[in-house]
Amino acid sequence: MKRNILIWAAVMLLLAACQTPAPLSLQNTQGLKNYGVSLQIAGNRLKAKSRPQGWNKSNRKDGYVGYGPGESGWTFFNLKQEDAGNTCASADAGGNAQWVITGFYLSAFPEEPSADEKGEKFGTPQPSWLQEAFPQVDLADGSLFKAADKNLGVTFLSVANANNQAGDKFIYYSVTVEECNGSGKLTLDPGFGNGGRR
Repeated sequence: MKRNILIWAAVMLLLAACQTPAPLSLQNTQGLKNYGVSLQIAGNRLKAKSRPQGWNKSNRKDGYVGYGPGESGWTFFNLKQEDAGNTCASADAGGNAQWVITGFYLSAFPEEPSADEKGEKFGTPQPSWLQEAFPQVDLADGSLFKAADKNLGVTFLSVANANNQAGDKFIYYSVTVEECNGSGKLTLDPGFGNGGRR
């Protein structure tokens, strides 16, 4: 069992190396934390199959990932029952995925009136501190990943969390998946808990 977990972690790190993310500014290497979030299509819903993880996880919803004060690292998102690195491309081009991730957006804004860990204003301009937390974010729309079409979607996505903003922040994320051979499109929006820089 322990060996399987180590092999899985090594595979996830190797796959993360396939992407070329912006450099992650680590606050200290002792505070490096990595987490995995598994996503599953269940009927007409997208669900996080991962229990709340990390700092301040008590009473949080599935899909929540917390980085405590002084911690930073990566969160790896994968679609359950899809091979990492698979695509919607035709089988002769090496792809046969059923679903792919086509969008990943952040928001600093809670849904009003305040709902249970729900965000709003995804795809709109975001405050500058959000880039201190997530160096890869495009502040114009809060995007960390957006595929022009589903043929450019992915089944595995790594997200760098520098957690370098001042103070404790709750950051909402929205992940969108699309069906390769159909018109299905599903969204899920849990959150990150960031304790901030020390």
